This record gives sequence, structure tokens and C-alpha cells, in this order.
Amino acid sequence: MLENHSTVKNLNKDWKIMDLKSSAQKVLRLTLTFKMALQRVITYSKTLVKHRNISVIVQNTYTACPVAVWLLKSRIKRCGSVLNSPALPEVNMVSKVKKNDVKKLM
Repeated sequence: MLENHSTVKNLNKDWKIMDLKSSAQKVLRLTLTFKMALQRVITYSKTLVKHRNISVIVQNTYTACPVAVWLLKSRIKRCGSVLNSPALPEVNMVSKVKKNDVKKLM
């Protein structure tokens, strides 16, 4: 069935898993001026303001005045840092006991 309906690809040969979490920490602000749990209205918007083009508009009540908060750090080449993310290392988190159980089932 796999031969007829799928393609098998090898990890780190045919495709890679990128470490986007570390790249996101370089690009995104880590502390925001509001608590996400207290917001009632959250609007994500993309604007054409130079060097800052992604913001979140938040309101803590439905009738409150909207406040724009910039998510990206300024003066960072965002695309380059995300596209040049390192590949995740090959780490196996399965314990030896679980591996042996799987071998017995096969």
C-alpha cells in the first residue's frame, strides 16, 4: 500500500526539520505590554510601516479603545534569520524500555 500511495523520505537527507523556536526568539519580542489572558479582542494585522510590519491590536473589553502592539524586534533581517535556521539535532527521547517493547511487538 505504501508503494502505491506514498513516498518515503529520509530525515536529514530528503528533508530537514528546522529549529524555528530559536529563530523566533531572535525575531519576536519576548515581553509584551499586555497579558494575553486578560484580552477580550485580539486582531492580528500586517501593516506597511517600515521595519515593523506585524502588529497585534488588543482590547481588554469589547468597548475599549484598540491598542496596537508591535510583535517584531526592530532592525533585524527577519527573513534571513528564519530561513537560515539550523536543523534540529537527531535526538531520540524514547527510553530503552519502550524500544524493547516495540521490538517485541514487531
